[in-house]
Amino acid sequence: MTKRKKSIDDMEEKILLMCLARGKRTAFWQLWIPYQQQIYYCCHALMKSNYDDTEYAFNQVMFRVWHQLPDVADKITNLQAWLSRITNNICMEIYQERKQITQCIESLDLVDRHTKSIQSQYFYTWLPCQTILACSQWERFVYFRWHCLSSG
Repeated sequence: MTKRKKSIDDMEEKILLMCLARGKRTAFWQLWIPYQQQIYYCCHALMKSNYDDTEYAFNQVMFRVWHQLPDVADKITNLQAWLSRITNNICMEIYQERKQITQCIESLDLVDRHTKSIQSQYFYTWLPCQTILACSQWERFVYFRWHCLSSG
């Protein structure tokens, strides 16, 4: 993330972090809002301008920050750097999920070319959990079908 003018100063940020560490959850939004646009743009760049992936990554970042920030708020010295690291890590996790799912689908050689073109057309609109579920169900179907045909 690039350096920019924030709507809160460093001292106010430290006070809000201490409040959050002591359980005042409303401080989260005062800390999040000045950075959310910057985080969104970072997700957009890391997800190669794919709108659905950008939205998914941004929501994952907000969810993780919401859960983790109160536990580490009193230890953070640079909130912007911490948010950048979380954003980058989540985007890389999503990229790795997509890569594993693609490898899983490509390993299923039973799908003909027409089905593959339909799959690739709709693949990136699925959430990773939906695609993994579909892939594992397909593997079970292929295993069951092969097992039944070979045994009987």
